Amino acid sequence: MNISLFLIGMLFLAFFIVPVIYIHRVQKNKGKKLLKHFAELALENGIKINDSDIWNENNCIGIDETNGKIFVLNKTDENEETTQINLNDVNQCKLSPTYRKVKGDKSSGITERIDIIFILNEGNAEKVINIYNINSGATISEEPALAEKWFNRANEYIKKRK
Repeated sequence: MNISLFLIGMLFLAFFIVPVIYIHRVQKNKGKKLLKHFAELALENGIKINDSDIWNENNCIGIDETNGKIFVLNKTDENEETTQINLNDVNQCKLSPTYRKVKGDKSSGITERIDIIFILNEGNAEKVINIYNINSGATISEEPALAEKWFNRANEYIKKRK
């Protein structure tokens, strides 16, 4: 009786634990593959990434601290878009979350967007990196902390330069 209960317990665990481990490994390998592709794209553009992050499984951001450049990859099923920001050409960097008020509750709101806005030296032109957009269908999780991190990294570089 104890052996059969043990075997049933082991089968039960195998049916639930093995898929979780498999899914975790697949996601980890997908992240590594995306980072490798991201680093290759950056090198093609003359940027050597020192530090990088992934969010929403399809977006990467990285910095070349030597040359003061931020590189961003936004990848969808249809296409991929890269953005370069030369921090030597940036006058100011702002973190810009956008909220929508919830009816009946004056103290809280729903985050609709989180952007990092780079105001360039020449004529107040701007470059925007969108970290989160509610219309993308993704749920917000680590994006606020990630936006804060990269906002701070950019401002640190800008302050050192001045």
